Amino acid sequence: MNTTQTAQIYVGTYAKYNSGSIAGEWVDLSQFSDADEFLQHCKEIHSDEEDPELMFQDYEGFPK
Repeated sequence: MNTTQTAQIYVGTYAKYNSGSIAGEWVDLSQFSDADEFLQHCKEIHSDEEDPELMFQDYEGFPK
């Protein structure tokens, strides 16, 4: 049985959280070549906010 998972982070924002929402998206980290690409994608997810303050609310698939 293969239990290997890809490292993923659930990305929301503080503004949404403070408004009572946990709206966000699971982001697969293997699709990015560097941190700048990852952060740009996170900001695109929350493009409904002028300057989203990203909140990494959960994670999975990271080695122990």
